[in-house]
Amino acid sequence: VSPRSLFFLSAIPGAVVVLIIVLFVRDRHPPVPRVRGEKRRVPAGLKRLLVPVSIFALGNSSDMLLLVVAYERFVAAGVAHPLALLPLLWALLHVVRSAGSAWGGRLSDRGSRVSVLAVGWLVYAGVYLVAAWLAFGGPAHLAWAVFALYGVHTALTEAPEKALVAELAGGEGGRGGAFGLVQFVSGVGVLPATVLAAWVWSAFGAGAAMVMEAGIAVVAAGVLVRVMRGAG
Repeated sequence: VSPRSLFFLSAIPGAVVVLIIVLFVRDRHPPVPRVRGEKRRVPAGLKRLLVPVSIFALGNSSDMLLLVVAYERFVAAGVAHPLALLPLLWALLHVVRSAGSAWGGRLSDRGSRVSVLAVGWLVYAGVYLVAAWLAFGGPAHLAWAVFALYGVHTALTEAPEKALVAELAGGEGGRGGAFGLVQFVSGVGVLPATVLAAWVWSAFGAGAAMVMEAGIAVVAAGVLVRVMRGAG
């Protein structure tokens, strides 16, 4: 199977999910009426959360950089068909992510959502430290550990972060805006994060860029625990 075919096949499950949402998912909750001219204030807790989220976003560069590191190591190690392995790495990430999502959600329900989210960010730091080892000449099979760990990171962060944002947003009427604000901050950070990582990569090498990403994630986790103490 060619790499192009593998990427095409990997897109089918996502397309099926989108189709199911469009055809079968309905919102049973009526929208909360809003007075014309009324301005919604961002809750204080949500403002505090945006600080570590914005820091983490600076270390959350494009996942393509991880794939490039894996590909370069596969080539350097003489692995057969290195390009064809990239979709398999991506598939591994999502298998681990799907398998662990419920587990991550249960952890945040039983304990502190802030703590689980912070651990998830530290796992992200671990992802990039292993990627740095790979980039510095580590064995090519470490690429599988990188993407498996990445799946653990997403399992530990997606549900807890959403639950925490919902709690901080307060009433149902403000949850959509709160989710949008957090996603906006996270999304806006991808471009400068990728530019920064690419600059460090070109100036000091891929390993240095990976170490930098890990360091930013550790700082973000520390700030998260500090500013959100007592919340979630």
